[in-house]
Parts: sequence; C-alpha cells; structure tokens
Amino acid sequence: MRAVQYAILIVAGTAVGMLLRRMVFLRRCGCLIPAKRLYRRGAYALGGLIWAAMLTQEIILLAAGLLNWRTGLPLHLCSLTGLIILPALTSESNTLWQMTLYLGMPGALMALGRLICGEAGEFTAEGEACGRIAGRYRYVITLDADTRMLPGTAHRMVGAIAHPLNARREWEGGFRGFSLMEPMVELDAEACKNDFVGLFAGYGGVSAYAGVNSDLFHDYTGFGTYCGKAVIDMPEFVREMEGKLAEERILSHDFIEGAIAGAGHLNDVSVYDGFPADMRRFLARLHRWTRGDWQLLPELGRRDIPGLDRFRMFSHMADSLAEAGLMATLLLSLWLGKGEAFCAGLILHFLAAAPAGILGDRAALRRAGAELTVLPAIAWTRLDAAARALYRMFISQKKLLDWVVSADAAGSGLSLKVPCRTAAILLIPGLFSGLWILPALGLGLLFLCGPGYLAELS
Repeated sequence: MRAVQYAILIVAGTAVGMLLRRMVFLRRCGCLIPAKRLYRRGAYALGGLIWAAMLTQEIILLAAGLLNWRTGLPLHLCSLTGLIILPALTSESNTLWQMTLYLGMPGALMALGRLICGEAGEFTAEGEACGRIAGRYRYVITLDADTRMLPGTAHRMVGAIAHPLNARREWEGGFRGFSLMEPMVELDAEACKNDFVGLFAGYGGVSAYAGVNSDLFHDYTGFGTYCGKAVIDMPEFVREMEGKLAEERILSHDFIEGAIAGAGHLNDVSVYDGFPADMRRFLARLHRWTRGDWQLLPELGRRDIPGLDRFRMFSHMADSLAEAGLMATLLLSLWLGKGEAFCAGLILHFLAAAPAGILGDRAALRRAGAELTVLPAIAWTRLDAAARALYRMFISQKKLLDWVVSADAAGSGLSLKVPCRTAAILLIPGLFSGLWILPALGLGLLFLCGPGYLAELS
C-alpha cells in the first residue's frame, strides 16, 4: 500500500511540475490563451488523477479485505477534497487562469453544512461515508491557512457557543443567541519577519480585518464581526443561510454571513494570524478586500440584514475612497495655493495616530508617516479595486471570485513606484504657487523615496 501511495505521489508531482513549467513558459512568451487552455486541461487531468488514485487504493483494500469504516472513510474524505476544489478550478464564470480556493466560498461552506445536517448534496459520490458524517458533528471551526490556535482553544470556542445563553434560539417572535462566534485575532509571533511587519502590524494590526477587536461593538449591539475565523453551529447556520446568498458572486462572504446568521464575539479566546511580509503582498490583500467590500453593494437593500450592519457595509465602501480623497485634497490645495486645505489634509491623516503618539507610542506616528509616503499607491489600489468590482458586477459578469493568496502576491502586477512617481509629477504645478513651494517639494520627495524605504524595511 505504501509503495502504491509513493508511486501516485511521484506521478502526480511530475505531472504538476511539467504542467506548471509549460504554463510559465507560455505566459512569459505572451501566449495567454494557450496557457489558459493548458490550465483547464491540467485541472481536469489532475482531478481525474486524484479520483483514479482514490479508486485504486480502495480496490486494493477491498481485495485485501481491509476496507471498513476506519480505512474507507479517510479515503472518501480525501476524494471529497478533490470534489470541492475541482469545480473552482474549472468554473465557467472565472475564465482567468487562477487558483481559486473554493473552500473559502459560501457555496462550499453551505455544502459542508448540508452534509453535516444529513443532506448529501454535492457529496453524493461519497456513499456510506456521508451517512457516517451526518449528524455526528455539530460544530465546525473555520480558519485561514496561516492561522494558528493554542492547545485547548478549540474546546473553549465550542464550549462558548454551546453555552445555553449563546445558543441560537427563538425568542418573542425573533431569535436570540448566535449561529457562529468569532474569537480575538492577534498577530502570530512568527509573522514578525522584518521591520515592515513590525511597523504596519504592530499590536493587533492597523486593519479591522487583521486585528479584529469588536469588544465595544459587541457590548453596545450584542453582536460581533465574522472575519473568517469562527466556531459555527452548523445546523443553525444552514437554517439561517439557506438560499440567502448567490453563489459565485460574493467574494468576501464572511461579514455578510455574520450579519445574517448572527455572529457573536469571544473576547477571552484568541487565534493567531499572519501578516503580509512586504508592501506588494499588503496591497494585493487590500485590493482583494476592497473588491469584496464593493461586491456587497447589491446587498445593501436587503431587509433581512440589520440596518446597522448595512451601514457598516456602506462605511467599508466609503472608507475605501478615503485615501483617494486625501490625495486629491493635497494635490488640489497645492495647485490652487490653498494652504488651509493642505494643512487640514495632513492633520486628518495623522489624527488617528496623534493620541497614541502623545502617550509615547512613536510607532503609531512612524506608521502614519510610512503610509503617507505610499499614499498614491494605496489610493490607486483601492480605486482600481472598486472600479474592477463595479465593472465585473454590472458589465462583464466574470472574474468575480478572482483572487491570489498573499503568499503568491509578490509577483502580481501591483506596483508601488508608478503611482508614487505619477503623484510626484502631478505636484510640479505646486512649485509655482508661491509660499507652498517647500511643501510641494517635500511631499514629492516623500512619494519618490517611499517605495525604496519600505523595500528596505522588508
């Protein structure tokens, strides 16, 4: 059996290596259409190889009289992974050559929930394995690939959501309790690889997604914010979410799932997440998050989402325009010689970091200064993401689920130097505005030197 497994791994590894090498060669030569075709064929071939390998192992075990629930169930679960991933690799609505993690989509989470609740659904090929899983598990913990938990964390999370006061239940014509509960998300110590992570992540991170701490929101509203890491009461989650979201249209589904199903917050349980190691990966992640926020635009009119959560969805979209608005304010104020507007823009940018700086936290001021040096790149990234989301939603209807994991984002097309150099050129008219020559010159130098400074930190 072990020899068969090694043979399968060698054949699969060789095939994948040859496929990737050929696709990289075609892409470098500019032959994108043949690369896409080769990618699709390779996806089908790899999926078929996985199924053939699973079937071969089961035949061998059956012939040897060793196929039972202990040996057959793990093989069924392995083949189930191929069933989940293959539709995403060959999805007709995403013609771009990409690697989509189907497990992160609401359709896959709902399919898993139906399986746990006793409905085979997409997993009909698993036979008796589905029957053994159905009704056996009630709670599922969802984590990202780079998220870690300390020993005992899972028990504490399940214990919290199983508590009678937190369990989802009907109450006076409505519902009380939660279908899922999200823990605190803190920075993983191993993610602090360089000075860039130390500057931008800091204590709990500077982003609401990287360092979720919704204590205040939970205390005032009774609900939390689902950010992809949570313990889920699957029967209640399926009951709340069945038929609520359109498949292959929502990229960032976690927030809206928490709003509809009812998310709670665990402020005494923590999981530890990673952080992008350089600015390119940071911008790639920001680009995907911004597109995910804007793809929730059609959901703003839904009445089954609480008004406060709809306002938060709108605020996320408005927040994505903040850097562009600040950039426009600085440029126009220097062009027109409006010093008051220029000073107001700078004060607004440093306003959030000012209280921490006054209390002696110099890292907050350094972070705000570093963000100012690459402000054009951040503004361009978020504007581009919003425009792409709107175009894909209302015009092309394609590539709605296109994204690249942060580990592979370093080679993406997101650039720091081009937007920063363009912004520095646009500051040239400010050199002819009298007393504001020095601010225009200084800001231009910041934009030119910012990418290099962050590259050294990385």
